[in-house]
Amino acid sequence: MAAKIKQNFTEGGLFFKILLFALPILATSVLQILYNAADNIVVGQFSGDPEALAAVGCTGAVSNIMINLVIGVSSGAGVIVAQLYGAKRHEAVSRASHTAMLTSVIAGLLFMVIGLLVHRPLLSLMVEEESILDKAASYLFVISLGIPASSVYNFGSAIVRSIGDSKTPLIILIVSGLINVLLNLLFVMVFHMAVVGVALATIISQYVSALVISIILLRAKGESYGIEPKKLRLDTGLLVRMLAIGIPAGLQSSAYSISNMFITAGVNSFERPIISANAIASNIDNILYVAMVAFMQAAMTSTGQNFGKGDRKRVMKSLFYSSALSVIVGFIVATVIFVLKEPIITLYVDPNDPLANEVIAAAVRWVSFFVYPYMICGLFEVLSGFLRGLGNSTAPMIIVLTCACLFRIVWVSFIFPNLPHELESLLWCYPVSWTLSALSAVAVILFSVRKLNRMNLEVENESPSADDATEECPSH
Repeated sequence: MAAKIKQNFTEGGLFFKILLFALPILATSVLQILYNAADNIVVGQFSGDPEALAAVGCTGAVSNIMINLVIGVSSGAGVIVAQLYGAKRHEAVSRASHTAMLTSVIAGLLFMVIGLLVHRPLLSLMVEEESILDKAASYLFVISLGIPASSVYNFGSAIVRSIGDSKTPLIILIVSGLINVLLNLLFVMVFHMAVVGVALATIISQYVSALVISIILLRAKGESYGIEPKKLRLDTGLLVRMLAIGIPAGLQSSAYSISNMFITAGVNSFERPIISANAIASNIDNILYVAMVAFMQAAMTSTGQNFGKGDRKRVMKSLFYSSALSVIVGFIVATVIFVLKEPIITLYVDPNDPLANEVIAAAVRWVSFFVYPYMICGLFEVLSGFLRGLGNSTAPMIIVLTCACLFRIVWVSFIFPNLPHELESLLWCYPVSWTLSALSAVAVILFSVRKLNRMNLEVENESPSADDATEECPSH
């Protein structure tokens, strides 16, 4: 399937290629958010437990740490495959793909064990109410069992996206997402399993996704990125390059989750309506976030392929077009969310909940505060994707650790306690940290472009023989 619908960013017009590549990713991500929203809607509307929504909502910061590490490391594999594919080093593409898929299994099992061991201690740092803590811990225990499947799916998707195919992951998600929604309704409404039910539905759909992407790669035997079980082995040189890009990317994403743990602790200092509003607003705001981050994936893949080929002009066009499209799409989606926020929020809330009106009001305030500033966050992600496409994943990680993670921790720990105890006093740390991050990324890119202009990429990209065991991709 992937071979028929892949995009080659090294030839032809870039603007529409980036747009057409990003749209399926956008649709995939929005569908994922809608499926996650289905978890919250089902548990909020039909579980009969007024604490269930708050319990599921407060798990996001913890569960995202492991998931973001997996996604980050998989992005490293995607960048390496994209660079090698752009350089037409097909033997190296094959070795990189097999290394990536074996790594996905090892990483998934490792993160699953870590998740099972640390989920409750981490939750206890944020959640004070014992009944909510118990339900949240049960949810995360089950979710941790799905990390290996999530790892295999994300590595497999990174491979097919790196060769220009963003439609296959969308098709897989449509199928697995529908399974997730149907199982949500079955487990919660029929078997009355509440938070455990939506967690089970999630991991079953994740294993379906992992199975399907694995079958697709196994069937692509004639392609350089196809997987053959007998060839599954770790190429040390390529693995080091993947981890050099992927680990900083994973730490960058997880840094957001770690800082958000502190913010969640701040949220939990309010009454239950605001705690529940956190779960609702996070789902809605994420629609805007992923709409713009689709262009981060496009920037990373297009930059990686053209950097592998050695085309400096197309590398810079990748940055410009991806940034512009991110801002345009972000503004459109932000406006739609702002106009429709109240009816959307109402879908999440059980009308029989005595605090329903207070939950809705708090969520409306939350979404209204976030919706347009979130565009700055999306732009920063595109800038990060461009740097990763060049092979520089360390700079975005450092920016996030300082301008986002450290700044937010300082805000919650030292600034927020001295401000009026209002929701907005806590939330201001988000747009300020996004602005600092974006400005820092622009500074790094200006330096990187100057360095790029001094490099003789054509000399670096002279094609070695296909069977060169030490063949490596270009790096920045």
